[in-house]
Amino acid sequence: MLFSVLKKLNFDGTLEIIDSNDKTHIFGNSNPHVCIRLKNKSIERKLFLNPNLHIGEAYMNEELVVEKGTIEDFLNLITNCYDDFISNNRFYKFYEYLSSIFMPFQQINQLVNSKKNVAHHYDINEDLYKLFLDQDMQYSCAYFHNPNMSLDQAQKDKKTTYN
Repeated sequence: MLFSVLKKLNFDGTLEIIDSNDKTHIFGNSNPHVCIRLKNKSIERKLFLNPNLHIGEAYMNEELVVEKGTIEDFLNLITNCYDDFISNNRFYKFYEYLSSIFMPFQQINQLVNSKKNVAHHYDINEDLYKLFLDQDMQYSCAYFHNPNMSLDQAQKDKKTTYN
């Protein structure tokens, strides 16, 4: 179903998709040319049902692999035609309407799930945080008043200037 829906889009570029059966589907016929591979049938179904959620997850889980072009090219290509497609497609308008009604129920975060979610996002190796936090390991929107500053200095400046 995903591919029949994609045929209705007016792409500003070319999207080539290699599905989980190694079959190639091409949409659009101009530049930029982006090629992605979908690793399993499940991700095809998920992208059809809720692309807003599953594109990012599929990319992070390596179920969607960009083989030609960049992830930025891919996102630009699909976002440029997404709104137009939604506004001209009754099925998706209805789907989004239903999703908006049921979203509060889908987002109920029970205590057990809440603890799992926190652990999933924050109980990770400290090295990741060291890439973007200062020496104090604090979240802060660094204040770079010149381009030659270090992250640590910009973080200190933010904390002392705005506290």
